[in-house]
This record gives sequence, C-alpha cells and structure tokens, in this order.
Amino acid sequence: MSLDLFREDLDKHSLGSPCYVNQMTFFVRRIGTKEVQAEFKDIRERLYGLFPKPDEVIESEILANWLAYKGVIGWDNVTDDEDGEPLEFTPTFARQLFLNKAYWLSLNQVLINHATNFENYLCDQAYDDQEELKKN
Repeated sequence: MSLDLFREDLDKHSLGSPCYVNQMTFFVRRIGTKEVQAEFKDIRERLYGLFPKPDEVIESEILANWLAYKGVIGWDNVTDDEDGEPLEFTPTFARQLFLNKAYWLSLNQVLINHATNFENYLCDQAYDDQEELKKN
C-alpha cells in the first residue's frame, strides 16, 4: 500500500469536492483545515458570544451557518420544490436552504459527513488507484 492513497488534493479543500445527493451536486469545502476551524470559532462566537453556556450551544446551528456562509461554494441541478425550476446558486439561496431547520438533520448532515471524509478530497489519481484496489 502506498502513501499516495492518502494524499489529498489541497485545491479541493477550498474549491470544494462534489457531493452527489440524488440528481443534485453540492460543492463542499473540507472540514478540518486551519481556515475552517477558525470559521467555526467565528460562527460560534457570532451566534453565542465569547463565553457561551455549553447547554445553549446547538452544534447543528453552527454547522448550518458554516454550510450557508462558507462550506458550500456552489451546486448543480438543485430545483425548486414548488415549480421544479433549477435554483441558481447564490449566497441568498444557500442561506435559505441550509439555515432552514427542516434540513439540519438530513441534507445538512449528508454534506457535513461528506466534508469530513478524507476520501472525497483525495488527489484524483489516488482515488482511481484506491478504487482499483477495492476491485481486486
């Protein structure tokens, strides 16, 4: 086994990795980087102040804000439930979607799981090699 199987594409950390949910594609930044850790800290302080009571902090709310403002940088094939029309990615639509509590434990969780899984951020050649090893 080669270390290349674990080499991440650092551009995908900031440019996003495609997360496929049914026919939709969301481009999600990587959780765990120094930059994202600082973003989480800023969001927590903005929502709850410098010294929040632990029982007042809602992690799903922090994650929703990160997705809405920083984590998802684009999408394809996301459609309006009312008329089936495609929704163009805009910061306003992103906030409406990810800050909607009805999605916190479903769609948002899928995207957060994607953002924490290193396999989604591997260099493309390493990913191809890993898939080939799985077949054998």
